[in-house]
Amino acid sequence: MKFSLLFFILKLVPDGPPTDISARSDNSSVLNVLWSPVLQENQNGVIVGYLIALSDAWGESLRNVTQNSRQTYYQFQGLEPWTNYSVKLSAFTSKGNGPYSASLLANTEEDGRLNNQIILKIMCQYFLLTVELVSTIVARFK
Repeated sequence: MKFSLLFFILKLVPDGPPTDISARSDNSSVLNVLWSPVLQENQNGVIVGYLIALSDAWGESLRNVTQNSRQTYYQFQGLEPWTNYSVKLSAFTSKGNGPYSASLLANTEEDGRLNNQIILKIMCQYFLLTVELVSTIVARFK
């Protein structure tokens, strides 16, 4: 009696999104996104890459990028200072995209230059106000 076994891998889209997603800002114009791969039981084949979607606080899509499967990190650059963003990820196989993760809210840091300009403006206005008060007082004594 002879038996033949036939094995094949059914390739499908992933059943789940990447896991352990985090986002942090190192400065006012950069957002770093990190994640872990899709759980093994949800991969349904070989993960080819990841889709990273960046939206503004109102849900309007700003950028969509693709990262290969060896990368679990992406850095968005050129963002607005002190701004809220939403990030979500999806993994894909050769057959298509899996579901997106829940949206993660993150914000960029404040821009120190902007703060310095505001402080400088306030200082200049204070200085001008002081000068005007001194001139008024001097005029009364004449």
